[in-house]
Order: sequence, then structure tokens, then C-alpha cells
Amino acid sequence: MFHSQDTSTQTNAVYERLMQSKTPEERLLMGLQMAADGMKIWFERVQIAYPNYSNEQVRAKMLHEMLQIDPTLYWVKTLPVFYTIEENKE
Repeated sequence: MFHSQDTSTQTNAVYERLMQSKTPEERLLMGLQMAADGMKIWFERVQIAYPNYSNEQVRAKMLHEMLQIDPTLYWVKTLPVFYTIEENKE
């Protein structure tokens, strides 16, 4: 299990026990919720950074950022929405 370096060993142990007490379904649902929450936070960060962007442009910017982080996502450039951000670079 992942252990955060900025969290005490005791806190990591409590978290690990908590996670082990959950069913696989509960852990999956928790993970999906964390991923959804992370996407909302990311969306809001891009919205704040580019207040004039439409929601579609914000999503396109997020796709562009994903490509910068993970080059294996080269196929993202084939999506029509990707070009929305390319046409509106500031």
C-alpha cells in the first residue's frame, strides 16, 4: 500500500487498517470517488487560470495537460476537442 512521506507512520497504519476493513467493492467505490473529486479540483484550477475559457475549452486544456504529463496519450491529439485549445492559446 502507498505510504505518504509527509504522513506519520502511525497515521499511515491507521489508514491501512481502515482500508483493509473495507470490502473490495467499497474500496473500488472510494477510489472512483477520489478520482472524480480530483477531476473536479483539476477542472476548477484550470477554470481559475483561464477565466475566459468555456467549459469545453477547459476540458480541452485538461487533455492538453494530460498529454504533457504522459506522452503515451498521443492519441488524444486525434480528438476534435483537442484542437479547441490549440486554436485559442493565450
